[in-house]
Amino acid sequence: MQQHWTIEELIDDWTLLPAEQALLTGSQGANRLGLAVMLKAFQHEGRFPARTRDVPSAAVAFVARQVGVEVTHFDRYDWRGRSSSTHRALIREFCGYRAFMDADAAPLIEWLCEHVLPREERPDLLKALAVDHLRDSRIEPPTNARLERYLASAERTFETRLCELVFSRLDPARVQALEELLRATVAAEDDPEEVDRTSLIHWLRTDSRKPGLESVEEQIAKLGRLRAVGLPDKLFEGVPIGVQKRYRERTGVETPTDILPGLKSGEDFSPSSPPAAAHFPPGGAGCCHGAARSGGQPGRLQSGGASRALPGRRPGSRR
Repeated sequence: MQQHWTIEELIDDWTLLPAEQALLTGSQGANRLGLAVMLKAFQHEGRFPARTRDVPSAAVAFVARQVGVEVTHFDRYDWRGRSSSTHRALIREFCGYRAFMDADAAPLIEWLCEHVLPREERPDLLKALAVDHLRDSRIEPPTNARLERYLASAERTFETRLCELVFSRLDPARVQALEELLRATVAAEDDPEEVDRTSLIHWLRTDSRKPGLESVEEQIAKLGRLRAVGLPDKLFEGVPIGVQKRYRERTGVETPTDILPGLKSGEDFSPSSPPAAAHFPPGGAGCCHGAARSGGQPGRLQSGGASRALPGRRPGSRR
């Protein structure tokens, strides 16, 4: 809650109207002040404060003068007692709200998946948007702990649906090609023992260093290897650009085993034959950051028992 208030803001947001004053009838001392403060805080925030320090002292003092109670009484208010529970129910009814129920969780998660997560993933903003949505629906938000669980559930649901959508557009051959892309490793050209190896996916997304013929050959090899996967043109149709960017940035720093859990690090593969007219859609090469830049030195791709030259791998390096 906002901690610093001008006198004009206090008058606008913390003044008790006659009908609100009538709600305090019969209350005295700490309960009277606590009820009044909770009412105004709920009207402003759409949720109840949980403890004394959640409410700015200037607001408490402003309300205390209106209800004729010493401001020190606010420290005695029992936030977890029966009176506080009664006050919450009274305020909800007065404001036209109802308490959050278990049945509200699924609609909230669905709303987040459809309207928020396609464009936003920052935790603080997700929580604020969820609270605003519940307030618009005249529902008191759940506790922070419960709300965070629902937010986490929404993120998992959104990610699962997205992955299932994209996966449903891949035939078995494309799935195998992608797995092989993650399993392959590259060795330095002058490393006959092939001790110094790195993952092919890492080589594909490394930036080139120097311009020249070898650089051009490196980029041709990278793009050719990616096109050989043969991803369909409309693989990401309907997936927001912002979501694609988030996943591209994530895979740009993840290891093959992060991308595909359970993958054996460094395991070689026997590639299947790529389709004759393979095509990699523009913007889809998240693993190949910098694949059209310049520089690099030759290396070798391990594919089953065979080894063939590939540019762009500095001998003896462990990039």
